[in-house]
Amino acid sequence: MRTNLNGMKRVAQAVSLAVALLSAPAAYAQVFADWGVHDQQEYVQTPLLESGLFAHNYTFVLPENNNLYAVAVSNNLFEDNHIQNGRIGLWGGIPGEAVWLGAFNEYDFDGDTGHTVRSFTGLTGGDYFYRVSGEAIGTADIAGLYSLTSSLAPIPEPEIYAMMGIGLGFMGWIVRRRKLQVA
Repeated sequence: MRTNLNGMKRVAQAVSLAVALLSAPAAYAQVFADWGVHDQQEYVQTPLLESGLFAHNYTFVLPENNNLYAVAVSNNLFEDNHIQNGRIGLWGGIPGEAVWLGAFNEYDFDGDTGHTVRSFTGLTGGDYFYRVSGEAIGTADIAGLYSLTSSLAPIPEPEIYAMMGIGLGFMGWIVRRRKLQVA
């Protein structure tokens, strides 16, 4: 019975944290880094020096249509350096004037499960930001530590698919020709 109560308590805490973070005003989340134009790969490792709730924004510009692949992980190596309820979301626009891109553009991360890779596909050029949030519960000088990696994967243009089809067709023709010559 006690195990069920502990489990229900954890679920209630997680739900209340999620509601607080999602309904918090934009001022709650500080712009932690402005990456400018998104490079092929962006990486940040962020130590949290105090226990408590946090929300950090990483702003960037996509110059053209792209797909993004994001990996977030909290480095929960020890009890005294720990993050719980880690969450990352991708938003369109700039903080304070943001457009929520939908539930599929947000996911949980934690150090207990390694890392989580999430793809954000079909993005148009423009302003975006990642919001990384959670709760640092460690007791050491660094209460928590997380890393975020974001990589670009350009959307292929229709001409690229056509060239690929022509190339595959040509290779098939060569293989068939060689089989006929051998026979």
